[in-house]
Amino acid sequence: MKLLKIIFINREKIFLKCKIVSKGYWPGIEAIAQSCGLHLRYLHGFKKHVFLAKLGKLELANKHLLGKFLVRSRLISITKSSAKYQGFLCDINDSNKYVMGEFLLTCTNFSEDFKYQLIVPHFKGLFECLMNTEDY
Repeated sequence: MKLLKIIFINREKIFLKCKIVSKGYWPGIEAIAQSCGLHLRYLHGFKKHVFLAKLGKLELANKHLLGKFLVRSRLISITKSSAKYQGFLCDINDSNKYVMGEFLLTCTNFSEDFKYQLIVPHFKGLFECLMNTEDY
């Protein structure tokens, strides 16, 4: 799975395009989880380390997922240390939903185990690249 471009982002949601190149549902689930993680990092100004904690209400369409897709993730609730999202993996035209679910993420301060100087440049760079890349 490859994230291609952030199409829209605000305090409540993020939409992006991705490309899935391996069969199965996990790449679609991963795309949604990554979009939620990027959104939560964005909300915290990239000053927190973010983890996927739990998947819930997962629904999978009976279809192999290959090609380009739209990921839509919407913030449902947020606290200082966690956030819950509703996420969808749709076709590019946003008409058919292939993966749907709720994604619970947790965030923590950086520490000796989770080093700011290693993690933040990676995710800030990824975010900037996805915001500024040409449309696919």
